[in-house]
Amino acid sequence: MTGKQASGLVHQARRLAATPVARAAVVEGSISFTHGTMVSKAVEQLPGTFTREQTSQAEVLLVDVASQGTPDEVTRAVPKIVEQLDPVNAEDLEARRLSRERDTAWQNRSLSWFTRSGSVVFTGSLPQVEGNAFTTLITAYSQQAKREARDTTDPAAEQTTTIQRHADALIHLVEDVQHHTAAPTLAGDRPAVMVTLDYEKLREGATRAGVLPDGNPLSAGDLRRVCCDATLIPVVLGSMSEVLDVGRSTRVVHPGIRHALTLRDQHCVFPACDTPASHCDAHHVIPWWQGGSTSVDNLVLLCPHHHGVVEPDKHATRDQWRVTIPPGGRPAVTPPRRLVGVGAVGSDRSAITIPGDPGPPP
Repeated sequence: MTGKQASGLVHQARRLAATPVARAAVVEGSISFTHGTMVSKAVEQLPGTFTREQTSQAEVLLVDVASQGTPDEVTRAVPKIVEQLDPVNAEDLEARRLSRERDTAWQNRSLSWFTRSGSVVFTGSLPQVEGNAFTTLITAYSQQAKREARDTTDPAAEQTTTIQRHADALIHLVEDVQHHTAAPTLAGDRPAVMVTLDYEKLREGATRAGVLPDGNPLSAGDLRRVCCDATLIPVVLGSMSEVLDVGRSTRVVHPGIRHALTLRDQHCVFPACDTPASHCDAHHVIPWWQGGSTSVDNLVLLCPHHHGVVEPDKHATRDQWRVTIPPGGRPAVTPPRRLVGVGAVGSDRSAITIPGDPGPPP
């Protein structure tokens, strides 16, 4: 490996060595090296007021999260663990952490480039809110190119990789800015960053009230700022986390309904599939041709691959996967009858990978 790669690996190993519980779990093989380094990073985010005992307890809880979830879920678990270990001061501690994180991200913002072999190579870092807006735009252009590739007869277009489409997206974005052209749509709507707002917490002062679609919370300052930004869509939740006034049902999936689906499902609902909502289709559980309505309680998000797996057969000749939504519950996926011993599985991230599903194509 290069010197830079080796240096980075040594840095991660030193960080892991500072967290004995995570280090032991990595050595035992109960969690991966990546999970272990994320636990170490999460421990560094714990409040400075925590005692040594509280920090040790938090590390144990974080390792437990790492053993069951993805590396990203480890860092997202920090606020809940802080609240569990110090419920009295949790709100204030989390507000301070988010404020420090925002300040650090802003201080560390950067963009640099250099030329090499006829290319311009970029590297940089953006704060969370601004970075999310940027990646949303890039995804919109990328998805537009992917749709166009499916309709073209040019074999070369179908061989374009994801990172190549991202590069093409940045090129098109620059060209459109130069020509004052509007951005393409993403999942049926203009590219936008959706922020979930807890109504009661918003009334109390916006502490821990805002959450981005990827689950990352916003600082109070960021939330107050983005609430005034027309490019961000506030989806307000009531006291029971119900979606308030996002739009009425129509025959097609109205943008308001699409926002509500994104808020509820967050990704493809098929077990163990992490395809983000922006890359998913809105699937009618009871098909429109069978009298199903276009409403939140009859729609789920599915990636194109799993959409084909569960799409009902008009002639009922296929033994296939089915999706159901219990009243007031979350979508559940039921495997075909031929898969003996496997029951309905919810879309929670702890769901076990279901046998018989080959997964999306590479």
